[in-house]
Amino acid sequence: MKLLAETFDAQPNVIDWSADGKKIYFGETRGTVSRIYSLDVNSNAIAELNKGNEVISGPSLNRSQTMIGFTLQTNDKAPEAYVSQVTTFSPVQVSRANADLPKLPIGKTEVIKWKSSDGLEVEGLLTYPVNYQSGKRVPLLLIVHGGPAGVFTQSFLAGSRGVYPTEVFAARGYAMLRVNPRGSSGYGQKFRFANIKDWGGGDYQDLMTGVDEA
Repeated sequence: MKLLAETFDAQPNVIDWSADGKKIYFGETRGTVSRIYSLDVNSNAIAELNKGNEVISGPSLNRSQTMIGFTLQTNDKAPEAYVSQVTTFSPVQVSRANADLPKLPIGKTEVIKWKSSDGLEVEGLLTYPVNYQSGKRVPLLLIVHGGPAGVFTQSFLAGSRGVYPTEVFAARGYAMLRVNPRGSSGYGQKFRFANIKDWGGGDYQDLMTGVDEA
């Protein structure tokens, strides 16, 4: 038995072995996006296959381990099925499941970062109302995820599966802040464990300082 290198978030989802048996492919959340990685079992070197702002789910290798299939989505792009070569990540869309969605405007979303009350760097997703005019004051909704080790990612805003109809809020003039406070996944094990025996303490400060930042 050999102990392999620890991944960034210490929560890897193993996909499969490479065709030559020298690497293991796995997926993991990193911040607000998804990453597919390869882990060299001899050198323990970890490499990213994709580097964009996409959210990937359900990755699977074909029988020859040369191609990988998955669903891909972004803040403003509905999920569809894609395939790519494993050696060179270049997704090709192979489904049109959401091609008939209404072409409605979607609120702009950006990643913001700030320092919490104790100096810890925290990240969140700030979504502007549809047709937002720069400098205009608008009502802000703070949306909090559960878990507590959940995580807000840059998934399709109009496809939210949570209890909050996020795109409806944006369409009706609200800005939204979705914070990933300490205890969230996607930021490493130390960050994920930082709210143990402190629920409603530091994580609350992460939320409130995020509101101040917004």
